[in-house]
Amino acid sequence: MTLEKNQSSIRRSTESYENKMKAQQFNTEEEFQSLHESLQEEALREFEKSYVTHEKSQDEYLHQLEKDLKEKRGELWKICEDSSLKKCEDLLKKLKCDVDQALKENKYHVTGGFDAFLKDKDNIIRVYNEQTDKGIKAQEFLKKLSDYLEGIENTIPKTVQAAKKRKQLKRGDSRDCDQLSDYVQDYQLPAGRFDRLLIQLFGYVGHGKSSFVNSCVYTLSNGKFQDLAGEGISNGGKTMERRAYELTSTISIVDNRGFAMLGDAEAWEIYAQLCNFAPFNEKVEWNKSFQVRNDGLIRKMKENKTPDLIVPAFVCSSEHNLSDAESSSIKMFLRKAHQLTGIQPFVVLTKDRKDSGLRTKFAQMGIENVCPIENYIISDHFSDRHKHLNFLNFLKDILQAVNFHLHESVNFETQRYEWMSFLMQMANNI
Repeated sequence: MTLEKNQSSIRRSTESYENKMKAQQFNTEEEFQSLHESLQEEALREFEKSYVTHEKSQDEYLHQLEKDLKEKRGELWKICEDSSLKKCEDLLKKLKCDVDQALKENKYHVTGGFDAFLKDKDNIIRVYNEQTDKGIKAQEFLKKLSDYLEGIENTIPKTVQAAKKRKQLKRGDSRDCDQLSDYVQDYQLPAGRFDRLLIQLFGYVGHGKSSFVNSCVYTLSNGKFQDLAGEGISNGGKTMERRAYELTSTISIVDNRGFAMLGDAEAWEIYAQLCNFAPFNEKVEWNKSFQVRNDGLIRKMKENKTPDLIVPAFVCSSEHNLSDAESSSIKMFLRKAHQLTGIQPFVVLTKDRKDSGLRTKFAQMGIENVCPIENYIISDHFSDRHKHLNFLNFLKDILQAVNFHLHESVNFETQRYEWMSFLMQMANNI
């Protein structure tokens, strides 16, 4: 009788594991393995609770259960793999059809054809990424699709491509507002890898983040000054939301709530922003429970969206007296931001003062990108060539840092899991 009870418990545990695995949609092998390990531990714990003493030891039964779950994992993996394979193959065939037809019609091998191809290529990658439920083969087939499109791109005559080559700055262009503005306005990210480039601002309360947003927008707009980010409303640091402002079709700058002190809670929230795990247009809360942080991470992890490429930018007033304790915490924070994003953070020193010791302090921290500027504000927004050049050169330096970063080969899905693991561990320790 006890043998039957124990065997029945094993069957129930295996069936429960199977049902829960089948109820989940997986987009990567990491997701599949993570849930398998979690449910396996759950099944073993449940069996230990229901085990009835028998001549066969509990360890022997647990070994049998592990073996059954391993076999069931293999069966479920094969089902997921076959299903994803068919979905991805069908989607790839459908997306290739229009390109193949355009090739037959010689659409791309004429003047203007390279522009037409790039437009079609961007659209194809976007449609592929927006298609849900592709399953565990999604990244593998995205690579196949990208290789297919790249192969076509390489066949287009170089004379046709020449008109679309990325604009390069020449010596002296850093002092030419028109050249710098054109360089920033024309900048494009590689198709398919990222949705947009975000310059993510963070820093102390009232140090000029919103004014810096207004200034960057004004510099590129060729129009009148506008208080888009709410300098007039904030009056010393009342911005409470994380909000993106478009600079170009590719680049946005993100305003943020300022902090009074950079503690673990504030650092966690900004790390989440830099890792594509924080929402937009919602109030930034520093003090959250572990459960709220954890639920937010899981919710963002389930989103099937092309990621943003995020550049960290710390905004600090030149008038601020940075204590040794603050310097130490900021140095560690900026190092971690560099590690997470792969891009060394930029430091924007507002209220530019030549006698400010902050330039030296940040240089001693190892920060290469220190940008002293004077913001345009509501009471002083008359166009000034020197100010314009400072903002345009800041944006130019951002783009050149991004170009260097793009040479690295990074698996975004793997990176997301590393980010999530770091954020969950840090949240557990706050």
